[in-house]
Amino acid sequence: MDWRFPRSSYSVGLMCSAAAEHGLSQEQCLAGSRIEAAALHDPAAEIYPEQELAVIGNIVRQLGHVPGIGLEMGSRIHMSVYGILAFALSSCATIRELMELGIRYSRLAFSLTDKRFEQHGDEFHVYFDDQHIPEPLRRFVLERDLAGIFNIQVELFSRHVPFRRMLLQLEQPAYADRFEKIFGLRPEFGAQRSVLIADAAVLDLPLPQANRHALRYWETQLQDLLTKKAARVGMAGKVRSILLRSPGEAPDMERIAAELCTTSRHLRRLLTTEGTSFRGLVDEIRETMAEELLCSARLTVEQVADRLGYNEVSSFTTAFRRWKGMPPRDWRSANLRQTAPPARLS
Repeated sequence: MDWRFPRSSYSVGLMCSAAAEHGLSQEQCLAGSRIEAAALHDPAAEIYPEQELAVIGNIVRQLGHVPGIGLEMGSRIHMSVYGILAFALSSCATIRELMELGIRYSRLAFSLTDKRFEQHGDEFHVYFDDQHIPEPLRRFVLERDLAGIFNIQVELFSRHVPFRRMLLQLEQPAYADRFEKIFGLRPEFGAQRSVLIADAAVLDLPLPQANRHALRYWETQLQDLLTKKAARVGMAGKVRSILLRSPGEAPDMERIAAELCTTSRHLRRLLTTEGTSFRGLVDEIRETMAEELLCSARLTVEQVADRLGYNEVSSFTTAFRRWKGMPPRDWRSANLRQTAPPARLS
């Protein structure tokens, strides 16, 4: 688990909705997480794993008495939580290829447990490691992750993968029967490790929507997404995330430093060690946003300049010439001519 890597706020939104049915308000769920309520309704919003764990901590403290609350919340997770990854997974040819892809891009998934799979003779084992999760939250996280993965698996294959055994590093709860209902088999509790076991032949079962061309396309998108997300780790990543929230506001280093619980001097030093600067990050965000707004939104150059916080269109045009070597209108015309609509994938 890379704790620096940003993730979608989708699963937190699901948990808050489920918690509300048990009388827990959104404010109670988000307390101390530094997640804004608006982020739960923004498909582009991102959070960090420790923020999601803060929400889980609130839920466990308030609703830990509800039997199988982790299973309940995991059962609400659907393919849509994976975004682009869902399209790639559904395009795989076999379960082996799907698992390898899922683990390769696990940083884009919803789960907090670390996973790996190994083949042992005529069996394959899928291990779930939750030792990096605070002990009071492990049962919830493991139950939620397993239930969510099984739910998605049924949506992918229209049936359960025929696992032979499920061993869980959990004490047997009073609601053990619910596991069998969700997973299609009764777990063996009190194991030394949490692992799913199936016949190795299952790995080569064909998948119904296999499409090699589509898989190559979606993998390209996944690699691009990973690259963009990786650029947001560390202190520079945190500054980027804050700047992206309000691209139209005049950047204020003092305010951002205070939000990050540091001083502007210390922030400047940290950014230097990461090979960047505050002004460089502001420029980077504005350039990226300018590209997106010019190509994907029906906005005039004047409107784009205003959205990016420029008081004068001439200042925006000067900055854009520095970034791209041409005025924004010329760049948009050239880019739109060169960009063909994406091919329909069947």
